[in-house]
Amino acid sequence: MFLQVHNLRKSYGEKTSRVDVLQGLSFELEKGNICTLLGPSGSGKSTLLNIIGGIDSADEGYISLGGERTQDMGEKQLTLYRRKHLGYVFQMYNLIPNLTVRENEGRSSHRRRYGPGLEKDVVRP
Repeated sequence: MFLQVHNLRKSYGEKTSRVDVLQGLSFELEKGNICTLLGPSGSGKSTLLNIIGGIDSADEGYISLGGERTQDMGEKQLTLYRRKHLGYVFQMYNLIPNLTVRENEGRSSHRRRYGPGLEKDVVRP
């Protein structure tokens, strides 16, 4: 199994203002599969992606991507994990408006100091 999400729980706030965003979420994906997250605003889609990406952490449960558990990693390991396994396209306000998504991601790859031509291997349609 390439991606395992096991019993994820995430809450924000405390006591009376506490919001349980993820409540025991579990699923698995094989490498090469495509998954779509659908739900209304506030349903936990971004929270889940942030936890998978190592940007945020779960209160309980774990994420394993390619056999690596994110909760066991320090900041340096998380940075390497993101470089190895993930690519992000943030919401529109983080993109350069007159560039395509591919061009925006290519600029990001260039900033990460990939050699000439390598970003073609990194940025895939």
